[in-house]
Amino acid sequence: MFRDSPAWTLNCYDCENMLIDNMKQICWMVNSDGIDLCNVRHVETNEFITDLRVQ
Repeated sequence: MFRDSPAWTLNCYDCENMLIDNMKQICWMVNSDGIDLCNVRHVETNEFITDLRVQ
């Protein structure tokens, strides 16, 4: 679980054959972003829950 990340929560660069599973993100901050996938191949996401309550 990630909570109130000040920027991108998960950065993935130049990755292959990756599995993101059972990830939860809870954010109360304005700049809390989710997953940043750059130059990736064969990425699978399962059970990704995000709860953004920006005020």
